[in-house]
Amino acid sequence: MSNMPSQEELNRLFSYDKITGIVTRKVSIRGCKYKKGSKVGCKNNIGYLVVRVNYKLLLVHRVVWMMLYSSEPSQIDHKNRNRSDNSLKNIKASNNMKNSKNTKLFSNNKSGVCGVSWYKARSLWAVSIQANGKPLFLGYFKDKCEAIKTRKEAELMYGYSENHGVTV
Repeated sequence: MSNMPSQEELNRLFSYDKITGIVTRKVSIRGCKYKKGSKVGCKNNIGYLVVRVNYKLLLVHRVVWMMLYSSEPSQIDHKNRNRSDNSLKNIKASNNMKNSKNTKLFSNNKSGVCGVSWYKARSLWAVSIQANGKPLFLGYFKDKCEAIKTRKEAELMYGYSENHGVTV
């Protein structure tokens, strides 16, 4: 069972600006600093905005989704990977497979491109990608530029986000 209040309750408590992504209070909370018209949400330790409703801490992007669609998808992807940007153009329903197509470049990446790595044993660039939830090897390349081009073409073919592998 979900901890999320109903769509009606959330729309009674909050208003949402689809363009800015800002959620504000419609009602003041007695004996508390939260007043009608005040902006909702503070960042948690991983950058998402959170708000307390009925003594429960909720993610603001999930509150927004419930306010708009009266449902909760398994995941909500922030297209630009800014976890505090809850504008309507930036959030979409997602799942693990879709969300993995919009990840940042990992700090241990040495080539500067997701899925492209130096294979020392052959002195070649190895290229791979996740396709339909399974790893797919795309080949070895002498030229790093050719390896990157192959990876980028595969990203287009398999529906990866244009922000995939970009550092925000």
